[in-house]
Amino acid sequence: MLSLLIPCTVLLLLACSDSKKDAAPTAPDLGAVSLALIDIEFSGDAARALFDGPENTRIVLPTTPCQSTTINLRLDGFVFPRPLTQDLLISAADSLGSPITEVLFEFTDGIPHAHLALGGDTPAELDATISDGLAIHQWAGVPLLATPTLTAAYADTTPAGKIAAATAPRTEEPLHLPSARLAQSDGFVEMRILGIGQTEEELAILLVDLEDRLVFPFFVGLCQAASINATLNRLNREEASTHALFHELLVTSKATVTHGRITELRENTYIGAVSLVRKQREIVLDARPSDAVALALRAGARIEVATDLLASIGEEAGPYLEIFAAGKTAQPDFFPRLGNISRP
Repeated sequence: MLSLLIPCTVLLLLACSDSKKDAAPTAPDLGAVSLALIDIEFSGDAARALFDGPENTRIVLPTTPCQSTTINLRLDGFVFPRPLTQDLLISAADSLGSPITEVLFEFTDGIPHAHLALGGDTPAELDATISDGLAIHQWAGVPLLATPTLTAAYADTTPAGKIAAATAPRTEEPLHLPSARLAQSDGFVEMRILGIGQTEEELAILLVDLEDRLVFPFFVGLCQAASINATLNRLNREEASTHALFHELLVTSKATVTHGRITELRENTYIGAVSLVRKQREIVLDARPSDAVALALRAGARIEVATDLLASIGEEAGPYLEIFAAGKTAQPDFFPRLGNISRP
């Protein structure tokens, strides 16, 4: 095993019911106008969203590369095989009786941001990034509005132009494929996050059981790794904005995460789930394993792996524990390199 530490600052840059859906009151700006998304453009490490605004005005807003990649792919008609983080948030809002009914872009204190209006019996608002607001508008199909202050600040801006095509996020796979497919298990083992490691140009989340016997590693995309890294190190990173927004939704809805699970391996892709409780009612949502882990970690809830899955794919923990021993623990701007792990 190599113990080389590599900087990850560059990595972080890459990286419905019909009744009672009354919208929460949004900002006190009666002149809000509709926006229509045209395209996402990338320039180096930056991304921008292009909109048709009022009176044929073009509005260009800065967005984060992580969310912009998925927004751009959906604009191009790409269908994701698993629900993304924003999809999970929309499903949670609906299941908790607080559906998202509107997205409003505002410009306050020199910063563009989004307000999400929640409907239901107790209407409320959530503050979000422009990127999260746009992704939620795109997938939930709710109205997208902007205040005159924002449209004036970002009108007639000339973007640099799209120079790089977005690529589909990777599926969350095992480091080593088992000899046979695994059915969903009835039993689960509680795990903790050991850390995040890099193999060649890929990233892996490393879970270890509470007795430090078996490690369960799985590949994730850069944006998901960056979000989990930010939560682990208590960093305020834009890559973690959607998981932070999900947490605010739970607080507003008086719901809690009880556990995040990795439940099975299906067609070389791990399947996960997040369990919520509100008013003694359990809600189980289909999720990517990285989302299940990230949301459980942020809530201080249990992280679990199916017993059969861990027995089949888990690896002896000793070599991994050495990498993350004292003096080699991942720092906020570093991921340790796992030198002898390779893709199957």
